[in-house]
Amino acid sequence: HTEHPMLSTLSILLLILPLLAAGVVALAPARLAKWIATFATIVVFAVSLAFAWGFPGWTDGSTAPSDMGVAVMPSLGISLTLGADAVGVMLILLTTFLMPIAMIGSFTAVKERVKEYYGWFMLLEASILLAFLSQNLITFYVGYEFTLVPMFCLISIWGGQERRTAAIKFFLFTFLGSIFTLAAGIYVASRAADATGAWDFSIAALTKF
Repeated sequence: HTEHPMLSTLSILLLILPLLAAGVVALAPARLAKWIATFATIVVFAVSLAFAWGFPGWTDGSTAPSDMGVAVMPSLGISLTLGADAVGVMLILLTTFLMPIAMIGSFTAVKERVKEYYGWFMLLEASILLAFLSQNLITFYVGYEFTLVPMFCLISIWGGQERRTAAIKFFLFTFLGSIFTLAAGIYVASRAADATGAWDFSIAALTKF
């Protein structure tokens, strides 16, 4: 891994900006909610373009990690470390590109509980980006799982007919399926811990095992 301070800053901004926007939406008047959220998604898309522009791994397959990882549970090798490989950058670009389109497309459809809708949408973007940027298996899992919360609310409140049933099925199927992913990750980490003598959930370490 090679440190790229600018990419580190941009990766952090990709997470912080949607969270800040969700907070601003919650405090702002309802009539401004859609404009705040839309502006925020456009800014996040611009940040993702800058991140992709400076990404060095398009040709050599390297990962651009953050040099500002935060140890969450050091004894278990769990940390919040951000970064991306070429596939991750493409997924980030796709996500941030679609979000403003989704926002604009909702202008005529969302007429009630407007602040909640756009607040949940910004939290959804933050959780998706956390999953794509995480370089630790546990924080990836947290980001992936947290997408279920805003998605459940968006489907159950603003969905069509049978929306509550659809939301429950979506939550259960996705949650139960992801448990096997977590179990498999813990198993791989345990085998690596047996070999190295220390737990480490960093994706880079697990892929080398």
